[in-house]
Amino acid sequence: FYYWPWLILLAAFLVNTRHTNPRMSMAQIFTAILACTVLTFISILSMPAAPSKNYKNTMIIATYPSSGLRLTAIWSQLACFTESVDRIILSAPDEEWSHRALTSFVHRMKHALPPAIHRKINLRFFTNDRYDAGLWCDALQEENIDAFSKSENTNYLLINDSIMAIRQYDGLFNFLVSEKDLSLVSLNYWLNNTEGEDSYWLESAARAFSSRGIQIYREKVCQNLNETIGNTCARKKSSLNR
Repeated sequence: FYYWPWLILLAAFLVNTRHTNPRMSMAQIFTAILACTVLTFISILSMPAAPSKNYKNTMIIATYPSSGLRLTAIWSQLACFTESVDRIILSAPDEEWSHRALTSFVHRMKHALPPAIHRKINLRFFTNDRYDAGLWCDALQEENIDAFSKSENTNYLLINDSIMAIRQYDGLFNFLVSEKDLSLVSLNYWLNNTEGEDSYWLESAARAFSSRGIQIYREKVCQNLNETIGNTCARKKSSLNR
């Protein structure tokens, strides 16, 4: 687009010059072409840079697709939460019924979602022995997050199928981008001061992490998940036997 005006000017110049000076030398023609070429390169180099999104967003949905309600919740999230998402992963139990349910669901979504969103969907199946956290951690492990740890502009949304979206919303990702020092943003939370000091409980239904935050999550949660869940279950069993 930017070089067309210069080509038009060159053509007009040559036509006018040849008309007024039929004996125009090849050196003069070459000089005119060279001048136009230089101006063309200058105009291209001075083009305003197109706005670019210098960060990537990955959305991982942990799901147990056992009912139409859960699949409807996923559809609502895909329709409302993915405007700024570059990659979508549906992480589900590695069982035959789960494969069948999600494969059929994704096929139906071809007619319910814009193609640009549908192309981003990836199905992943794992052993479901650690609940939502296990499905998130397994997906993160398969994505090889460590390979992207050098990138400071990669954000992750970990969400499950218990949320029904009713409108477009990119607030969690936007907050991470606008507040540079944040590593975690949660959809909801509450203040817990029962232990004598203020602490925040961040609901796991929807949390967005920066690349630094997701590294901390992997180190503190994923790498110790089996031990953490085992200890929690042991405490619950002990309290029930009292």
